[in-house]
Amino acid sequence: MKKLLLFLILMSQFLLPQLKEMEVKPTENRGQIAIFRDFPDKAAIVLYTEFSNLVFSSSYGIYNELGDPAGGKYILIIEPARQTIEVRAPGFKTEMIKLGNLQPRDVLYYEVLAKKDQGFQGVSEVGVTFQVTPVDAVILLDSLPIPNNQTTKVSIGVHSLRIEKETYEIHEAEINITPENTFFKVDLVALKLTEVTINSEPEGAEIFINEISEGPTSKTFFKFPGEYNLKLVKGGYLSYSGKLIVSKDKAQNNFKFNLVKSSGFVEVLANPRNSTISLNKKIIENGVKHEIPPGIYLLEVERDGYRSFSENITVELGKTTSDTVNLIPRTGSLQFTVNPVETECTLSKDGVLVEEWRGLRIFPTLPIGSYSLSAKIKGYKSAQRTIQIDEGQSRIEEISMEKENYIPLNLAEKQIQMTGGQNVKLIAFSQNGETELIVSYDLAGIEGDDYEVEFFLRRKDDPGFREPFDEVRGDIGDIEFVKGKKQFMVMLKDSEIFRYPNRDYYFELEVNKLGGGIAWYYYVAGGVLLGGTAAAIILTSGNNTEEAPVVIGAPPVRP
Repeated sequence: MKKLLLFLILMSQFLLPQLKEMEVKPTENRGQIAIFRDFPDKAAIVLYTEFSNLVFSSSYGIYNELGDPAGGKYILIIEPARQTIEVRAPGFKTEMIKLGNLQPRDVLYYEVLAKKDQGFQGVSEVGVTFQVTPVDAVILLDSLPIPNNQTTKVSIGVHSLRIEKETYEIHEAEINITPENTFFKVDLVALKLTEVTINSEPEGAEIFINEISEGPTSKTFFKFPGEYNLKLVKGGYLSYSGKLIVSKDKAQNNFKFNLVKSSGFVEVLANPRNSTISLNKKIIENGVKHEIPPGIYLLEVERDGYRSFSENITVELGKTTSDTVNLIPRTGSLQFTVNPVETECTLSKDGVLVEEWRGLRIFPTLPIGSYSLSAKIKGYKSAQRTIQIDEGQSRIEEISMEKENYIPLNLAEKQIQMTGGQNVKLIAFSQNGETELIVSYDLAGIEGDDYEVEFFLRRKDDPGFREPFDEVRGDIGDIEFVKGKKQFMVMLKDSEIFRYPNRDYYFELEVNKLGGGIAWYYYVAGGVLLGGTAAAIILTSGNNTEEAPVVIGAPPVRP
């Protein structure tokens, strides 16, 4: 029989579930609880626990049950008398709390936990209480707010704790929450005012700390150590916003902030330098940094004779946008010849020398526009022309230099006008280089009579111009008539022709009888001509002559 009883006892240990043990022990108050406002004549027990399914009973009776079981806190309102409180939980042995004589408004605090060696399977959270002074401090657990003096369900493990209040030192710590470690008491340390200096570049920015103006920089004032919201505001600059960390050591509280202009900068260098530069049609200076609002701008560069340039540029806040633009010239070409080839030539544009050279020259690319072309050589007149170079066109220019103070070689081709009271026949008219003119003529006269022969230079543009030559020789001047061909030479040096070779000249040959009347008849070239006043125009070509019709006046009366 005894063996059977022993067997049943042993089997019951395997067949019946084994109850775990709880641990109930006194603890501290973890928060202010308003209990006796509604129950002024009662006593109370506050239990902090990791269990959410506790059941209570009392030998004297439990008047009311309050609290937050899910948050790990129970409040039992009981009679102020000696009694025993039973604490039960499924799967755990019942625990007893024996109370002595209680007085109205007495409060007892207990903690109910599973024994450590048994563990607490299935439980991941416990009720945690933070008791912080001052009571209005902000409690952050893993950056989430936690109430002060209240039990809050928190997961078991390591957490980051931060407690802060203005004018107090910030309390930061890593805490390990376990079923045994659920109550945390923190008294914050009050801070002392310390000096803070704020400067800015440029000066004069208005200081805002936690949205309250502290006046312009540079300024020194007092603040409690801690973290503040700082804002600096100045016209024409971007506002600065950030955190201001004030240290207990005033040597570390000297701050300087460089403000950024609320604009950007643009600098455009254009070649040629006298180009016109514009941003959004507004002209700006070449090679100068300009301050403008950030944004996208149309950059245009123009100059006469060059292809226009345009592009969009982006101006960023506080940055400088730089650009170099080399305009491409619009060009044509020039082919130039000059005679003599030793002639010195220059090409200028807008008063600026482009090139100088001698003789022939080809310019394959010249910017379009108006040019001044000059040529000079000793012994010749200087020549100057204005030429226009057009885009894509080839200009051909030729200069033949004109001699200065020279004798034209075509004088024998000029016209000779016959004047005077005698009939004269031109036989020949020729030129010997630049030295002399040779005139051969015949005169119908009387043997032994004297005649005056004169040769003049005339101008078609000036009828009053009639100039004799300074140096002549031969049958010219006062001559005595002798039958046969007559000839005289005219020296060209130092004459009007030498000084002004390009004028339109012609010549006049005047023959008059000296000291008497005119014979009433003349014998010319085998024929008889009636006497009288007559003028003949002789046209010449080279050394050949052609006699123009002779105008004959009425014959004189025979004596």
